[in-house]
Amino acid sequence: ALIHGAASSSLGKILVKYAKKVGFPVINLVRRQEQVDMLQDLGAEHVLDSSSESFDADLEKLSKELSATAYFDPIAGDFCTRVLTKMPASSTAYVYGAFSGEAITLSPMDIIFYQKSISYLYIASWFMTSSKEEQGAAITEVVTDLSTGGEIFGTQIYKEFSLENFSEATEAIDKYATKGKVVINPQL
Repeated sequence: ALIHGAASSSLGKILVKYAKKVGFPVINLVRRQEQVDMLQDLGAEHVLDSSSESFDADLEKLSKELSATAYFDPIAGDFCTRVLTKMPASSTAYVYGAFSGEAITLSPMDIIFYQKSISYLYIASWFMTSSKEEQGAAITEVVTDLSTGGEIFGTQIYKEFSLENFSEATEAIDKYATKGKVVINPQL
């Protein structure tokens, strides 16, 4: 099993659908109850709301039950530390974003006695070091899905804006991020 932060994002929704397809357990982390409901409607089995008073205890219990030792983190900062400290021994946080803009700190006790670590996830690095067969398989899976309707890798577009309404579009990005992508179409 793995844990994913910012699970209500477009990537998070893709991960929910893909994990369900392949039968792989994921603990999805979100910040609000309506995001919990949305992911459960997509078929997510394990969704935790970080604003809940029981979040830390629930995360610790569930991550141990599912042996979730990989955390994919787009946030970094204190939230990454908070999640990683609740995970089982030998867990790793794979950071692929820095939404918080903060540094990540990890206790020497977690590093030494529990073998916890922080690493990075950058798709270009994986692509450069993977075999042609692995690259081809990944590309084929995504292209096949997108060409047949995008059930897994497709994303929903919330709204299109003209270039003249750029500032309105940027406000919509922040306000409606979980509803889908905001597209700026210069031809409108």
